[in-house]
Amino acid sequence: MNCRMAWITLALALSTSSGLSSSEVRVIGQMRRMFLVHDIGPNVDLRKIIQEPHMYALGPLAGLKGEVTVVDSQVFVSTARNSHAIVTLDPGAKAVFLVYASVPAWRSITVPTNVVSETDIASFVERSLFAKARSAFLIRGTAARVRYHIQNYRGKAEDLTHEAHDKTKVLYDLSDTPVQLVGFFTNREDDGGSFVHQGQTTHIHIISEDHKSMGHLESVTLAPGAKLFLPEVDQL
Repeated sequence: MNCRMAWITLALALSTSSGLSSSEVRVIGQMRRMFLVHDIGPNVDLRKIIQEPHMYALGPLAGLKGEVTVVDSQVFVSTARNSHAIVTLDPGAKAVFLVYASVPAWRSITVPTNVVSETDIASFVERSLFAKARSAFLIRGTAARVRYHIQNYRGKAEDLTHEAHDKTKVLYDLSDTPVQLVGFFTNREDDGGSFVHQGQTTHIHIISEDHKSMGHLESVTLAPGAKLFLPEVDQL
């Protein structure tokens, strides 16, 4: 076993140990490794992750060939084919890196009508949590408008740059669509580059209620009546 795979195996063993609280946010791999060491391989086996119940997770599909969103232990994979988004259930999918949490129960908070954009959502989630928090969260409601992307990288791993990563995003738009936003929040500085981009606090995927659209959130305008869901247990 090479050093990289040994590290991944150790991270998985530690992250799934029984000492962790049920809804604690865990991470396997790091976003920054995609660019620092060109690691876009199949590092996370979703079959192992969903052995725990009520699992929620986000990550890029191995090879940056799509997006992975786990909702209550169901593994949704989206890929871009000829500009069409294809969403399938694939419990055997593998991800480059993964942020995840097992959340058996949620508490609901009404989203104020002045919280409409992805920036508003990040601020509202932060106000609803403790300082230096990590937390999974959901938002359920109707998107008046939403844009999301699916990665469709076709190059070699060693050629991956931030610019190449951005150019291979395939963009999709929806309007007046019931959606669920599956997100992870952190305001811990050392999480920048781990599962959120530097300077950001959220990593969010969108999945439509009919499960025909799914990908990494770019922007959103929420219609009134949305609900924020946070884990029942406190996030410290």
